[in-house]
Amino acid sequence: MVPHHDNVSVRQLSRIPIYHYLFLTLIYLLVSAFSYAKYGVALSDDSYKYLTYADSLKDGFHIQQHYILYIGYVLFIFFIRLLTFSTAHATIIIAQYLLSWGSLMLLYRAIARWTGSLMTGLLVALLCLGYVDLNGWNSHLLCESFYTSMVILSLCVLSGYLTKGKRPLAYGLLTACVVLLTMFTKPTGIALFGGLVVVLLGRVWQKTGTPVRIGLLAGGAAGLVFVANKMLSTFILVEQYQQGEIVYLAHLMGYNADNSLLYVKVPDDLVIPPEEYEPLTRVLLFIYHNFTFWFTLFIRKLYFFLSHTRPYYSTFHNLFALAYLVPSYGLAIGALTNSRLGISVRLFGVAYLLIHTLSVTLTSVDWGGRFLIPVLPVVFILAGWQLMFLYNKYRGGHSFA
Repeated sequence: MVPHHDNVSVRQLSRIPIYHYLFLTLIYLLVSAFSYAKYGVALSDDSYKYLTYADSLKDGFHIQQHYILYIGYVLFIFFIRLLTFSTAHATIIIAQYLLSWGSLMLLYRAIARWTGSLMTGLLVALLCLGYVDLNGWNSHLLCESFYTSMVILSLCVLSGYLTKGKRPLAYGLLTACVVLLTMFTKPTGIALFGGLVVVLLGRVWQKTGTPVRIGLLAGGAAGLVFVANKMLSTFILVEQYQQGEIVYLAHLMGYNADNSLLYVKVPDDLVIPPEEYEPLTRVLLFIYHNFTFWFTLFIRKLYFFLSHTRPYYSTFHNLFALAYLVPSYGLAIGALTNSRLGISVRLFGVAYLLIHTLSVTLTSVDWGGRFLIPVLPVVFILAGWQLMFLYNKYRGGHSFA
């Protein structure tokens, strides 16, 4: 059942006042102006790899094995250049800002209609805008901006099934296209797929008996192992573990195990599994034989990933990140444990956030904190919902139903 409050119906919310969009657009422009003034058009080594791949598509579509999980972003670059007749890097950055703005407007509308509350929609949108680093990655020619926007768009089209149930075939095809493009924009796109699979399995689980449930568990586990091995096949995780590195390539900036929390001192007696084993098997064996070392790596990666802090960031940035994100995480956890929030939403939230987090903590944390960016919209959606739930609960007014 769709939750309602503020005495506003879903039908009424189909005509959201235009000034709400104008208000959010004004704030978005101010935040974007700050971000662009700070970063401009920012490129890195990975940017040129995506650009080169996109250029090569002019000679015909083809798949490069390592970049198959980035093909969504490569296609985005290709079509932006094709439609604008421009190869300027700034054109892609402008497109990223525009897509980000569009996804924010649709997110506001989707949340407002799903909850029946304009205030909840505004709150979620403002939470996204308030954490300026989320917007700042629109200036970087990397897949995080496009991927984050596509995650939001995927959630928006999927929310249509929460508010209206069965939808036309054309809507289903649109949903499938958006979700597939999102999944193949970053390796962590598997988190979106995993979240949807968990929701579907949960619904089937509720309607079946023990034999089918056992089959679901066995099939799900086998599928997870298969997908994990495919994803890990292009990474050298065990070799990275041997470096004791928390933040990828931190040694290039002079950080090492003697002077930084960004490294863990590597013991002399590490047990290294043979290279001929499957990637997932190697990782699990490494963890089993070197658990204390691996667990220290894991905890530090978890902290730096979720806190969005670094020793080389300013004190203001680190304090702001902690002050903004810690309460947001607390509210999000509250939503995930709140029985008034639909079970499908909670299952998706747990799966999406867990898969994203494990994907980073089992590999490495990036230098600039970009791996957290696609996680934040889901965190802010849950946090905004929980905050409005608490507000309605303690003011003695309408609560969620």
